[in-house]
Amino acid sequence: MKATIRADGMLIVRPESDLEAYALSRWSGENLKTDWYNVRSTGHAVMVDLSGYDVRVPGYAAGIAP
Repeated sequence: MKATIRADGMLIVRPESDLEAYALSRWSGENLKTDWYNVRSTGHAVMVDLSGYDVRVPGYAAGIAP
């Protein structure tokens, strides 16, 4: 995994393999209860970037927030 901290304090985590993408999707689904399209909606300064991988975050149907 690759983690980057931006100047504004946002932590961005990107997987580097299919297995990491799967693990991050499961972890973020359980631990980052947030609006799929608004990363700052709950105050978490963490963004999990799963672009480029065909994974679904648990709790979200086809990547669309409920």
